[in-house]
Amino acid sequence: MERSTASAQTSALSASSESTSESAERNGPCLLARAAGRLCALPLANVFEVMRPLPIEPFPAMPPSVLGLSTIRGTPLPVVDLAQLVEPRPPVSGDASHGAPETRLTLSGRRFITIRTNDASRIFALSVEAIERVGQLSGAAWESLPPLLNAGHSETIDAIGTLDMRVLLLLKASRLIDDQTWNSIEKERRA
Repeated sequence: MERSTASAQTSALSASSESTSESAERNGPCLLARAAGRLCALPLANVFEVMRPLPIEPFPAMPPSVLGLSTIRGTPLPVVDLAQLVEPRPPVSGDASHGAPETRLTLSGRRFITIRTNDASRIFALSVEAIERVGQLSGAAWESLPPLLNAGHSETIDAIGTLDMRVLLLLKASRLIDDQTWNSIEKERRA
């Protein structure tokens, strides 16, 4: 896909994401997971399963955020590194996740969250540092939080959008939240 087409998709995405997956998840529970040291709120309605990580078979020519494929419940699923989405960094030379296909990657001390798109047509796994808890966010609180993916991630957004726009819409509906803000929201909710 040409760069200009991917950029046009990214621009259109900003307008369309608010009317699709985001609106359905604004007043509901979310799964809080940690990636790159940051707290991420994922719409619980899209969480399929949380599990220990399984071996990953890397494949070449993928964006740095895509670690490879993992066979989960008999189905090969793409594994996306949520930390790479939150804080994009260049791949390290010799990085096993983007090296030779015969190099298997194992992520100890992490968790996988299998996520399905709103129409349940796609399932993928997110690799995260930790699962914190399930929480509840009001529509106003959800709207006040910065999106997981923003304009500063244009290269990542273009790469994921080229692979699958539905996955991108779901990731755009997720939010970043700092611990202090989360504690304030929880305090207000209990009052």
